[in-house]
Amino acid sequence: MVDSRLEVAGVILLGCFILTGAFWSIGYIASLQEREIVRETYGDPYEVSTSSLPDFDNLSIDNSEGGADWEKVTLPYPCVDGENTETYVMVSKGSSENLLFYFEGGGGGTDYLSSKFMTVTLDPRFEYTKKKNGGVFNRGREQNPFQDWTYVFVPYGTGDFQSGNRVMRYSRFPGMEMTVHHVGYFNGVVIQRWVENQRSFDKVVLAGSSAGGYGTIMHFNSTREIFDQPVTVIDDAGPGLLSKRTPDFTHSTTAKSWGYENNLPKGALEYLEDNEPIYYVGYTLDKYENSFFGLY
Repeated sequence: MVDSRLEVAGVILLGCFILTGAFWSIGYIASLQEREIVRETYGDPYEVSTSSLPDFDNLSIDNSEGGADWEKVTLPYPCVDGENTETYVMVSKGSSENLLFYFEGGGGGTDYLSSKFMTVTLDPRFEYTKKKNGGVFNRGREQNPFQDWTYVFVPYGTGDFQSGNRVMRYSRFPGMEMTVHHVGYFNGVVIQRWVENQRSFDKVVLAGSSAGGYGTIMHFNSTREIFDQPVTVIDDAGPGLLSKRTPDFTHSTTAKSWGYENNLPKGALEYLEDNEPIYYVGYTLDKYENSFFGLY
């Protein structure tokens, strides 16, 4: 009987040692995870020259009977992707004077592991993104309300929900380190300034899906001000809500890694409720009449 009790006690004691070791290991691993701000603000997107970008008049009207026939437009430096290399935007010129400006989605990263494995890519490739020609980009579909519009498609490669203007260095273990240029907001504003300078549009729709939907929240006000006309937003599956349980995607963590709060007007920060970015749109809706935000 005594031996049995000793065996049970031994098992319990061993279990305690294992649990203690496991908790210590988790704490040790967490301590190895670092987020270091390399550049607080990557740059001012309103100071970047767009003179090297093509004139819309030199682009051919896309008369495709099926999906969009995209033209690749390389962006001027300092526009870069998440890996600090040359990046681009895609354009399909329509026959009408209406604009659909679209942000692609694809995950996000606020540390080494999420940037490495949860973001679809930090280096988008035209050979893949040019295949995006279904749905609203299908010019051959009569039911498409954007059938004859000009499409501007912003590929996702910055790991920041298209909202950042910051450079971060992430590390996990010794030898596991990466620097990420979270410059989705920076690139987006440069692109919009170029597009706005091409012509006057009768209608402007800002749209995005998933991470790109979050991008529409952060770009709503700047889009309205750059084009200086009413803007309609279609946010597809980017609810503007952040985690309260997963440390990597809380409001404080994403704000630190991506620096998006620095991109907003000071007045917009006052609209934040319960640390949920969706409330930022209230600032623009209150400031400008005849602009609309739809969340789907």
